[in-house]
Amino acid sequence: MIKYIFHTLLFLIFLSYISYSQKNWIVQGYVLDSISKNPITNASVVIGNLGIEKETDSSGYFIIYSVPGGEYTIKISAEGYKEKSHKIVMNETSADTNITIYMFSSSYTTQTIEVYDEYFKKEKFSSTSVSSFSYQEMYRSVGAVEDIIRYFRNTAGVSVENDQYNGLIVRGGAPTENLIMIDGMELPNPNHFGPPGSSYGILSYINLNMVNKAVFYTGGFPANYGGKISSILDIKFREGLSKKHSANVNFSIVGFGGFFEGPLTKKGSYIFSIRRSYFELVKEQLNMEAFPNYWDLNYKLNYRFNNNSILSLFGVAAWDKARPFVKQSNIFNPEHNFEGHKNADINLSNIGLKYTLNNKSGLFSLLFSNNYSVYKANYEGDTYFKIDVKDIAYNLKTEYTGDLDSTLFVKVSSEVSACDLNYDVYANGNYSLYGYISPDIDYIFKDVKYKYNGSVNLSTDLFNKVLQLNAGIRFDYFSLMNYSYAYSPRVGVILKLSSKLFLNASWGIYTQAPEVLWLISDIDNRNLKYIKSDGYVLGAEYFFSKTIRLNAECYYKWYRDYPISVYNPYYIFINSGVSIYPNFLDKAVSAGKGYYKGIDITLEKRSNGVGLYGQLVFSISNSRFKTLYGNGQRGEFDFGKQFLAMLGYRLNANWAFGVRAKYSEGKPCTPYVFDNNIYWVPDRTKINTERLPYYLRIDARIDSYFKIGPVQTSLYFEVENIFDKKNVYDGYFSRSYGDWSYYYQWSILPIMGLNIKL
Repeated sequence: MIKYIFHTLLFLIFLSYISYSQKNWIVQGYVLDSISKNPITNASVVIGNLGIEKETDSSGYFIIYSVPGGEYTIKISAEGYKEKSHKIVMNETSADTNITIYMFSSSYTTQTIEVYDEYFKKEKFSSTSVSSFSYQEMYRSVGAVEDIIRYFRNTAGVSVENDQYNGLIVRGGAPTENLIMIDGMELPNPNHFGPPGSSYGILSYINLNMVNKAVFYTGGFPANYGGKISSILDIKFREGLSKKHSANVNFSIVGFGGFFEGPLTKKGSYIFSIRRSYFELVKEQLNMEAFPNYWDLNYKLNYRFNNNSILSLFGVAAWDKARPFVKQSNIFNPEHNFEGHKNADINLSNIGLKYTLNNKSGLFSLLFSNNYSVYKANYEGDTYFKIDVKDIAYNLKTEYTGDLDSTLFVKVSSEVSACDLNYDVYANGNYSLYGYISPDIDYIFKDVKYKYNGSVNLSTDLFNKVLQLNAGIRFDYFSLMNYSYAYSPRVGVILKLSSKLFLNASWGIYTQAPEVLWLISDIDNRNLKYIKSDGYVLGAEYFFSKTIRLNAECYYKWYRDYPISVYNPYYIFINSGVSIYPNFLDKAVSAGKGYYKGIDITLEKRSNGVGLYGQLVFSISNSRFKTLYGNGQRGEFDFGKQFLAMLGYRLNANWAFGVRAKYSEGKPCTPYVFDNNIYWVPDRTKINTERLPYYLRIDARIDSYFKIGPVQTSLYFEVENIFDKKNVYDGYFSRSYGDWSYYYQWSILPIMGLNIKL
C-alpha cells in the first residue's frame, strides 16, 4: 500500500512538471440585484490583478476572454450599488468561469447580513443553522469523494452512521427527516439505491460538476421549506457556458462518465452529464450488503426570452441494480440474517420545467415537475419480504419574492401535487428478540392522492437595522391521512452586538407527514398524525476576519406524535431508515415523544484563493424518547461527543493538500441478559444504554491541476481511513456464544479521481 501511494505521488509531480505551459480562460456571468434579482446594466467588472475591465449588458451579462490560470479578485461596481469583490481560482476543474454576482443597493444599509457576505452568506428569511458552499469548496473536500451528500456530513450536528452508505443524520433525526431540492424541485431520494421514504443510499446521483452552490439548513429553516423536520439541502444547478462548447471525461469512485456544456442558440445554453459505476473494482474494500451497479444522468437547458425572463428544463435520473456480494468473513455470520439473498432494482426520474421572471415588483417563478420512482426489492433469508413500488407525482409550484418597502421583504409560495401510488408489499411475520410476534403484511395499494402546501415569510430590519426579524407560517395537507393537515409557525432574529459579534435565535414548529409505506402498511395507520418537532436554536457568531468565523449554537428538539410499532412497543420509527431495504413495515400509533438536544461549535476558515482553509467542529448531544413500554430510551442516532478536524492548504493554482480526522462515540446499543438460563435476550430495561466501540477515521488528499498538450487535466489522490482502523457501524449479539460480533465500515481505501477537459 505504501509503495502504491508513493508511486502515485511521483506520478502527480511528473505530470505537473511536464505541464508547465499555461492555458487562457474565459470568465463570464451575470450581475444581479441581491433583493429583486433584476439584472444590473453597465456594471463594471474588473480583474484587479490583470487590470482587465468589462461592462455588463442590458441582461447583466459580462464575458472576459484570455484570462491566464491563477488566483484573482474580481471587483464589481455599479451606480447606486455597493462595490462587491469575488475570489476565483482558474484551473481545469474551476466552475468559477461561470459566476453570478449579487449586489446590494447603496441605500440598503443593513448591518446584520452583508458585512461578511462574501464568504459566509446569510440566507434571506433565515436566522440560524444555515451555511452555503460553492462547487470548488465541495470538490476539493477531503472525504467527500465528489459526493455532495457526503460533503455535508462534515457539517456541525451531522453524524456519520455508516461510511459505506450515504445518509444525513442531522441533530439526531432519521434519514427520513431530510428534504433535498434542485432548483426548487423536491427529490424523493438523492441517492443511488435509496429506499422509498428515506434520504439514505450508497452514493448521490447528483453530479457535483452541475452544482453552482448548495445551501444547507440544520435547523431554523424558513416556512417556504417544509414537509421534513430536520434539515434542508437546497442545491442550485449552474448554467452551461454560453460562448463555447466544452467536454470533460471524469473517472472517480462515484463512477466513470462524461460532462458536456455549451451554447444552445444565441439565447440558450445546455449542460449535462452521464455516468456509470465501477464498484466491481473496489467491492472488497467497501464491505456492503449488496453489489451495486448503476447509471445516472443530470441535465439543464436554459433559454432567455429577454433580459428578465428565463425558461429552464432540468432533471436527474438514475438506474440501479443491486445483487448480493460473495460472502465475506467480516460481513456475514451464520447466525445472522445477512445469510439471505438481497436484490434491488430502482429507476428514478425527476424532471422540472421552470419559468422565472425578474421585474421591478420582484422575482416570480412557476415550476412544473414530475417525480417518477420504481423500486423493486426482495430479501430471502430467515425472513422474507418483497416490495414492488411505483410512485408518480405531478407537482405545480409558484413562488414570489419581493420588497414591500426598503426594510420589509416577503416570500410567498404554494404547491399542489397529484400522487399516483402503486404499492405491492409482502413481509412474512416474525418473532422479535423482545418477545413480540408481528403478523404477515400482504397488500396491494393503488390510488391517487393529493398534497398541498402554502407559506408566507416576512423579513424586516428594526432599530436602525441593528435587529433583523424573520417570521413565517406554513400549511400542509395530504389526503391519504385521516388527520390530513398541519400548521407550522416560525420566528427568528439576528441581533448585532458589535461589528463582529452577532446573536441569533429561532423557534418553530416543524411538521412532516408519515411516509407512504408507513401509512399503507396497515389500514389503521391512516390515523397516524403529522410528526411534529418544536425546534429551539440559540447561537452566537464571531468574525475574526472576513474569512474566519466562530459559530456556536445550542438547540433543543421536542418530538411529538412519532409513530411507534404496535407489535414491538419498544420501537419508535425515528430509529428507522438506515438500510437500502425498507425496515419500517408495521402497524403503528402516533404515541412517540421525546427530545434531542445538543451544542454545535464550529471554527471555520474559508479559502480566499490560496493558503490555509478548513474547519474544526465539536458537537455534543443527548436524547430521550418514550415508547409504548419502558421508561424511555436513547435515540438510535445519538452519537454523544463528536469531533471533526478538516484542514487544507492551496499552494497555488496547481496544487492543494488536505487532511481530515473524524471521531465520535459509538452507536447506542442494548445489552443482553441470560433469560431463565435458557437463551440470551435484549435487556428491555436498558435499551440503548451502552455503546459500540468508538469511531475514528483519518483521510488525506492531494490535488494537482496540469496541462499535457491541448488537454487540461485535474487529478486527485486520496486515502480513506489511512491507518486502516476497524470502525464498527453495527453489531449483533451472538446468542450461542454470549458475546458481540460486529459489522465493519470501510477499510483503508485508496481513491483516485481524474478529470480531463477536451
